[in-house]
Amino acid sequence: MYINFGRCGAVFIICCQFNFISNMRIFCFIVALSNIWNSVKVPLYCNLISAGKTRELNQIWKINSIASLISCSIGIIVLFFLFLFLNAYYSHYSRRLLPSVCILYLAPSIISFNVVNSLAYYLRAHKEELLMKYSVISALISVILTWWISNSHDFQSALLGISISSLITFPLAYYTFRRKYNLNSCQAS
Repeated sequence: MYINFGRCGAVFIICCQFNFISNMRIFCFIVALSNIWNSVKVPLYCNLISAGKTRELNQIWKINSIASLISCSIGIIVLFFLFLFLNAYYSHYSRRLLPSVCILYLAPSIISFNVVNSLAYYLRAHKEELLMKYSVISALISVILTWWISNSHDFQSALLGISISSLITFPLAYYTFRRKYNLNSCQAS
C-alpha cells in the first residue's frame, strides 16, 4: 500500500481537526476496493514471471490496472454525487460530511494513488520495492503540508497538502516504473 499511510495520515489530521472521521473511512474504502483488481492477481503475476511469460503478464496487468482505475473513478464520481445529495437534502449529515467540492480536491490524489498502487503491484511481483522511497517522501509531504495548512487556513485548503504531495511524487514513481517496464517489454520481444 504505497503512499496510503501518508495520505491517510493527512486526511486523518483534517478529519480530526474538523470532525470528519467518517469521511476518511469512505476514502480508504474506495482505494481498497479499487485495488482488489491487482492485489488478488499478485500470485498469478509471480507465476507468469517465473514461467518467463512477460508478454502475458503485461497484458493481464494492464487489463487489471485499467479496471482498477475505472472502479476508482466510478467510486469518486458516486461519492461526489452522494455527498452533494446528502449535504443538500439532509442537513443533519452536512455536519459530518465534507462538502462535495472537497471530493474534487481529493480526486487527483486518490486517482494517482490508485495508479501508483497498480505500478507497485507489478514491481512487487518482480520482487522489487522501488517505489518505497516515494511512499515515504509523499507521506512526509502530505502530513507536514496538511498540518501546516490546516492550522492557518480552512479544511478545504488543507486538502491541497495531499494533492501537492501527489503532484510531486507521482511523476517520480511513474518514471521509476517506466524504466523497469521498458526493460521487461524489451525482454518480451
